[in-house]
Amino acid sequence: MATLQTNAPRIVIVGAGYGGLAAARRLAGPSRGRYNVTVVDQHDYHLLQFELHEAAVGKITAEALALPLRDLVRGTGVRFRQARATSFDFADRVVQTNEGPIPYDILVIATGSRTATNAIPGVREYALTLKSLDDVLRLRAAIAAALARAAHANMDVARRALTFVIAGAGMTGVELAAEMAERLPEMAEAVGLSRHLVRIVLVELSYHILPGWDAEMVAYASAVLQALGVELYLGARVTAVEPGQVHLASGEVLAADTIVWTGGVQACAEVAASGLKTGERQAAVVDATLAAPDHPDVYVIGDAAFIRDPRSGRVALPSAQLAVEQGKAVAANIHAALTGGQPQPYVPRAAGWLVSLGGHAAVGNVGPLRVWGPLARLLKTGSELRYLWMLGGPRLMLARGLRLHTDYRPVRGLLALGRRLALST
Repeated sequence: MATLQTNAPRIVIVGAGYGGLAAARRLAGPSRGRYNVTVVDQHDYHLLQFELHEAAVGKITAEALALPLRDLVRGTGVRFRQARATSFDFADRVVQTNEGPIPYDILVIATGSRTATNAIPGVREYALTLKSLDDVLRLRAAIAAALARAAHANMDVARRALTFVIAGAGMTGVELAAEMAERLPEMAEAVGLSRHLVRIVLVELSYHILPGWDAEMVAYASAVLQALGVELYLGARVTAVEPGQVHLASGEVLAADTIVWTGGVQACAEVAASGLKTGERQAAVVDATLAAPDHPDVYVIGDAAFIRDPRSGRVALPSAQLAVEQGKAVAANIHAALTGGQPQPYVPRAAGWLVSLGGHAAVGNVGPLRVWGPLARLLKTGSELRYLWMLGGPRLMLARGLRLHTDYRPVRGLLALGRRLALST
């Protein structure tokens, strides 16, 4: 545990996701010792959410996605406290938690998001989600159970057991559908079933997958998914979910033992109940410097924040890379506010967007360039390794990268070579 400096400003960061961890590490950099920085999170690990879909189908272990927080902040001067925030008392400058109150001088709310059910009956009760480590374990267990049922059942029961409906064709839904379409037929054959019994259905309210994406990239992603055998139900509105059934507005009912909901996110309940002004997704509205308008000592970032791009007025969409940039920006603005400097407006700048389409293809853009196929997949893997390098340098990148990319030969070979070189020096 880091030693607290007497009389130093107390900066409390609630949430150790991409944004919160970036803010903590940046505040602990050149300003180390000047501030008391405490990160509060209910888990003792930082979750690598960009690989949830691969862990869900057993390509990698779920444990490989959890990076111990105490290891990540060791030697930085940041103090970690494991606790669940229950409410915020802005008047007395206290975060209430299940482990007691935590006072602050400056507060950063980086609590992330939860799955948005859009008030559709049955979604919360009967559909699986893919936001957390527990979600990964539940989906893996559901897949294993489905295979076990199918292996000892008649054809009709087997078909239903091996039908998987994914509702929501944004990035998470598309990546999960591709991984399931690649992996599950092989898993079926391993237990003596025909690979052709596996059915992956991707349902989307819009008339194309990846809403908001460029038409050419959408067309490429759709073609890859269909080549993998994914069935696309587009322009299809889910009206209810029941055990083993997805009801569509058209009147059609999709029968499937396993239903996964990937239909969007909203801010965590603590933000909605905080009294802060909220916008879309129940996220807290912030000013140009990422501070809450009525509380200049409170900043909100990541999925918890409702942020507009000052250049276009468009809402900045939730994403890991933007959360990291917001964490860095809010750290700089806090430092400026505490040292007499001028906080700067935050301008969302994404380096690009990449969505994987199984183990060998991806699609997206890097700056102004559109990329697809194996090159895009390599670039996506590279961006994930770069994040590991940022968190823990070459040692973390090599050690954890090998666990995350065990089946991706180009990267695995480079990482293995790098590890041998590192061990020999």
